[in-house]
Amino acid sequence: MNNKTVNFLSDNLPSTIKNIIRRVLSFISKVYSYYQIKKIHIAHNKTIKHLRKKEKIKVAFFLIFDSSWKYDNVYRLMVANDRFDPVVVICPVINQGLKFMNDEMAKCEDLCIRNGYKYVSSYSKSKDIWINIKYELAPDIIFFTNPHQLTRNEYYITNFLDKLTCYVPYSFRIDYLVELQFNQFFHNVVWRNYYETQIHFDIARKIARNKGINVVVSGYPTIDRNNEKIENNSWRPQNVHKKKIIWAPHWTIPGYQTTQLDWSCFLDYAECMLGIVKEFEKEVQFAIKPHPFLINILSNNDLWGSEKTKEYFEQWKQLKNCQINDGEYWDLFLNSDALIHDSGSFMAEYLALQKPALYTQNREDVAATFNDFGKLAFECHYKANSENEIRTFIQNIVVNGNDDLAIKRKVFSESYLFSDGVSASQKIVDNLINQF
Repeated sequence: MNNKTVNFLSDNLPSTIKNIIRRVLSFISKVYSYYQIKKIHIAHNKTIKHLRKKEKIKVAFFLIFDSSWKYDNVYRLMVANDRFDPVVVICPVINQGLKFMNDEMAKCEDLCIRNGYKYVSSYSKSKDIWINIKYELAPDIIFFTNPHQLTRNEYYITNFLDKLTCYVPYSFRIDYLVELQFNQFFHNVVWRNYYETQIHFDIARKIARNKGINVVVSGYPTIDRNNEKIENNSWRPQNVHKKKIIWAPHWTIPGYQTTQLDWSCFLDYAECMLGIVKEFEKEVQFAIKPHPFLINILSNNDLWGSEKTKEYFEQWKQLKNCQINDGEYWDLFLNSDALIHDSGSFMAEYLALQKPALYTQNREDVAATFNDFGKLAFECHYKANSENEIRTFIQNIVVNGNDDLAIKRKVFSESYLFSDGVSASQKIVDNLINQF
């Protein structure tokens, strides 16, 4: 039966019959999906038995965005352990255009060089080919940095279903898009999901098709660096001591993307933030940390366009008490005094530092877009609905130190981020060692 016949029958069937067919097809799809998931996890158990016999286990970390790299301490713990042979694999992001892809791969390579990682690029410049990582490196375990199919098929999980695959979320999940964040094919077939908190595990048990059987609550590796000795300072030197505030605008500009989040207040505050920067020039130093997608989306001709976007961010480079930061940000966080943002992951990550944070809202009901964990983190934030409320936060809370939410942040941090004193990275490596 060809497609034309199927379409003809579909168009001419009574609605009751159509609904029955849809339900039947949906049921068959769910049964087949469950069978696939079960089959893959059975294969994982066989792979574990094989790896127990190996002296060295090859671990590949697939890196797409330098700003989403969460595995620094996991990588270093593996380097220090004779059982593991870790390597970072730089993979392309293919949904934002060729220039964006090349820029991101260059940033990832720079990150690997700065941090002294052993790494390979998935693209061979000398041969002008994309490398077959599965066969040339033959990794035993793959750590992914993103669950979405943003890269080439050969570097996505569907090409590694016969391997042990692991995932730490690229951001602290605080939003209500739980199907997208917990129940994609990726989340169900990956061997290990290392999740942030018990709340996230509970969401997986409720939402995921596999009921979260592949979830381990490890904590979040990025915040393991909370107590690191600060060796590098990402902030531009100033003649006098100034408070340091990060502005981290999100990319979810209403009407210009399809995430259903619409958090971004950038268009509301882009110009006034430059005015605030000049106003507090003697007291405060500012760093703008845009989401990796923001500049790209602003550059669209139906929004700002590339020229206006370039001119705007150039102003942040020119003002003496300003700077732009992209890529890795933990050093920037550690040396800062406060955060202003409308982001997702930063809502929880920055609270780990127990420093004041202001959330800019473009509507009063923004909390309705958060999951249970996100709502708890949101309660630890100051809120702003106007330019004047941003000024008040900077003057009263940051400059004058009238921080009324300090205790609340401390309780949240101790309850959900550092509850048992063992680092997330150590838990992840220990979990692997216990398997082998």
